[in-house]
Amino acid sequence: MFWLVFVGVMLAASSAQAQIRIGSGIPSMINNTVFHCYICNSFLDHRCADFFDNRTRLIEPCPGDKNYTMCRKIIQETYFDGAWDRRYIRDCAVHGEIGQEEGRWCTERLGTLRVKMRYCHCKNKHGCNGASGLFSAASWSKWLLIAASSGLAAVWLTTDKLVS
Repeated sequence: MFWLVFVGVMLAASSAQAQIRIGSGIPSMINNTVFHCYICNSFLDHRCADFFDNRTRLIEPCPGDKNYTMCRKIIQETYFDGAWDRRYIRDCAVHGEIGQEEGRWCTERLGTLRVKMRYCHCKNKHGCNGASGLFSAASWSKWLLIAASSGLAAVWLTTDKLVS
């Protein structure tokens, strides 16, 4: 039991360290007028698709041609020649509807000619359009720490009862 708790704590700590290393290249001025997002298209670069590994891409400043205030991830599905094709487009956005939980829930639109689009907008932090699932790495490490501390408490209580 001790090793399970120890491994959980170490995994959570290494995840937190990895996030610090990743974030070290991000400009420190959050109130800066320039917003930063991941900018890529899976049609041109397969690393842009989900599962998205933000360690392989750099956050880019949004262009200065518009007043970009948020990031966007578009999931585009088209049916062509008997098969579905899925593309991921990550970009800066001027406006859009931010879904529940800061964009973890997307708005779906159905078009003509078998086209499905999902728009995921967020503006809670620079590079927020890198999320590929419902939970981010930060939330996983938080849950690991909670589980590890619960395990430590259970071990401590069990040991305390055996001693007394």
